[in-house]
Amino acid sequence: MIEWKEHRSVKQKIFQKFSANLENLFQNFQNVKVKLPEGGGYLCPVAFTMHNVDGTNDEYQDQLTIEHIPPKAFGGKPVCLVRKDLNSKAGHTIDKALMDKIRANLFTKGKATIRGKLELNIPNLQHISTDITIHSGDKPDIVFNPGDKNMALLKTHVFDKGLWHGLKMNMTFSLPGKNQDNRVAYLKYAYLLAFSKVGYALLFGPKEPINPHYHKVRQQIMTPKEEIIPFVPVFKNVGPRIDGLGVVVEPEEMKSLFVTFPLTWQKHTDYYTVFLPAPDDRGFNVYNYMDKERKNHDSFDIKFQIIRPFHFWKSRGNAILFHQAWNRLINKEL
Repeated sequence: MIEWKEHRSVKQKIFQKFSANLENLFQNFQNVKVKLPEGGGYLCPVAFTMHNVDGTNDEYQDQLTIEHIPPKAFGGKPVCLVRKDLNSKAGHTIDKALMDKIRANLFTKGKATIRGKLELNIPNLQHISTDITIHSGDKPDIVFNPGDKNMALLKTHVFDKGLWHGLKMNMTFSLPGKNQDNRVAYLKYAYLLAFSKVGYALLFGPKEPINPHYHKVRQQIMTPKEEIIPFVPVFKNVGPRIDGLGVVVEPEEMKSLFVTFPLTWQKHTDYYTVFLPAPDDRGFNVYNYMDKERKNHDSFDIKFQIIRPFHFWKSRGNAILFHQAWNRLINKEL
C-alpha cells in the first residue's frame, strides 16, 4: 500500500507540473484557444491525447503511466507520463529489442551474461539451464554458472557417478536483436528526455501551433515498423558525456537539438548522443546532412551550448523560455 501511494504521488506531481506548463504555454498563443479539463489537463507527448487528473488513478480507464527514460532496466528515471497502452506496447517491442541488442553486443565482448542450455543426454538429466559468460583473452574461456539447484543435480547425476570425465555436451543459446535496427528506441528516449527538460514548448510553436517536425517524430514512435524517418543520427561514446539537452550552434548545416544520456546494463555504461530536429524551419536538415555525409565521417565537429535546467512550468514567461533560448543561441546572441 505504501508503494502504491508513493507511485501515485509521483504521477500526480508530474501531472501537475506539465498541466501548469501547458496552461501557461497556451496563454502565449493569441490565435490558439484551448480549454483544459477542470482540475488540469495532461497532453500525452506521444499519442497527443488529452487526459484529466483522473488519468493518474491506476484504476481509472483513462490511465496514464510513468515513463522511465531510459527504461528502468537501463537505469532510467521517471521523466513524464504516457498513455498506458502505448507504454506497454513500447515495452514489449521498442525497449525489449534494444535490450536484446545491447545484451548480445556486450556478451560477445565478454561484458555480459546470457541464458543458455546444456544438453547432457544422460539418464535422469537430459539438460540444464545455465548462465553463460565469455572471459576474453588470448584464449577466450566460456564460463558456465548453472546455479545452486542445477549444481546439485550435476553432483547427484554426473559427478557422483563419475560421468563428468569425457562427457559430451551440446550448448545452445541465442543472441536475439544483434542485428536489430534500434533507431526508433533512441529517437523515443531522446524526444521524451527533451520534452522533460523544456516542456510543451518542444511540441508547440513558435511559428505554428503544432510543430510539424515533432509531429513527424511522434508518428515514427507510434508506428516503429514504418519508415517515416529513414535515418536518425545516433552516436555511442562520441559526444559530450552529459545527461541533458544541448543546441548545436555551428556549423550551419547541423544546427539542431541533441540529447545525451547513459544506458547502463550489468554495471557497464555507454553514453548515447541522439540528434533531434531543429524546432524552427531547419527541421530535419541535420538528419539529411548527416545521412549524406556519414560515409565520409565517423564523427562531426560541432560547437554547442547546453540548455540548463529551468522551471518551465512556473509561469507564462518560463513556458516559452525554450523558444527564446533557441533563438538567442542560434543567432549567436551569447
